[in-house]
Amino acid sequence: MKKTVLVVTDWYPTKENPIVGCFFKEQIELLSDRYKLVVIKIVEKRVSLITYLINKYVNKTLQLNLIEKYKDIQQYELTIFVPAFFSVIERIKGILIKRFDPIDNIGKYYSVTYKNRIKQQMLMLKNMIAQPYDLVYGISSQGISYQASCLATIMNKPLIMGEHAPFPWPGQVVSNILKESLEKSDVFLAISNDKIRQIMLQNIRLRKICYVGNFVDEDIFQYKPIKHGRKTLLIVAAHSFYKNYDLFIDTMNKLKSKTNRKFKVVIAGYAANKGYSKDVEILEEKIANSDFSDCVELVKYVPRSEMSNLYNRVDAFVMTSIQEGQPVSALEAACCGLPIFATRCGGIEDYVTEQIGRIVSITDSELLSEYLRQFVDDEICFDSEYIRQSIIEKFGRKTYLENISGCFDELID
Repeated sequence: MKKTVLVVTDWYPTKENPIVGCFFKEQIELLSDRYKLVVIKIVEKRVSLITYLINKYVNKTLQLNLIEKYKDIQQYELTIFVPAFFSVIERIKGILIKRFDPIDNIGKYYSVTYKNRIKQQMLMLKNMIAQPYDLVYGISSQGISYQASCLATIMNKPLIMGEHAPFPWPGQVVSNILKESLEKSDVFLAISNDKIRQIMLQNIRLRKICYVGNFVDEDIFQYKPIKHGRKTLLIVAAHSFYKNYDLFIDTMNKLKSKTNRKFKVVIAGYAANKGYSKDVEILEEKIANSDFSDCVELVKYVPRSEMSNLYNRVDAFVMTSIQEGQPVSALEAACCGLPIFATRCGGIEDYVTEQIGRIVSITDSELLSEYLRQFVDDEICFDSEYIRQSIIEKFGRKTYLENISGCFDELID
């Protein structure tokens, strides 16, 4: 009989935004081969005090809705209604706690009152989903670490935590409840060695680390090159600061001046992730004023089902990020046989060798453009079949499932 895993997240695809956390869903679907999975996406909704009191009176401060049920997966969305002024009060409490009872290396404090409120909410949730669970998995720790930890404690089950986003998230600081939850977890699932470094750099002592990498589905992302003319370079990235489009534009401008060969640039997905991609008109204006504007194709959004075709109609993948966890788009591109030209942004260095691509520092547009020139001018070349097989061996269906289920099964009685 399959064991049941309760997955808690605040980052998961919706009908309104099918891109956000789409790779989480793909991982869950793979795991359903071995486990029953109940996925709960937690959404906190701020309301007026009057609305909150009405909801509390009718016992509806929490609302659990079944979103989807298929295979051995049940997906729910939990909406927690919270008075807007609670966050203001909590912020004031945090400042006072930090001033009069400081703890080293903690930037944000949550009070005992806040923690008790979370515990009560999770107890209510546990009663709503009254069924036996064998394991709690907090798939995106920075948003729901304490909720996952509370559920594991209430159910007296093991806790596994993971993290895919920059740590800490840009503009944010580590909180006491995040540190406490990660240090309490039985296992931390690491998507890259750099992610381990990021977390431990915050003086967080992880009990046990299990490196699983990210998952790429070789059945979806296949090597089926589509014939085209000139060498084509692809970047797939939202328009945000740490994707560093400025470096990309600078690199392409330099490449244009270095080679006499005609090449093409495809910029895809820069407006796909709602709320994350911002000021896309500014990017479009920069591209229009660039030296390579005559050879660029702009694709604001690519349906997930079309990504494999996109990879297969280009020749190389370019990534200029400042920071990544284990960038899924680069794995997908490599699984389709593309060489990877990237900055040392994290995760990339776990698998990109000279047989798979080139890595430069996060500010070195000169060297990156030179490597790309060598590629465009056919001075360096790569074996696409070798690239694909290397990725499958490290991050494909069989390896990922064995890695993550090994961590799960060790904790499940």
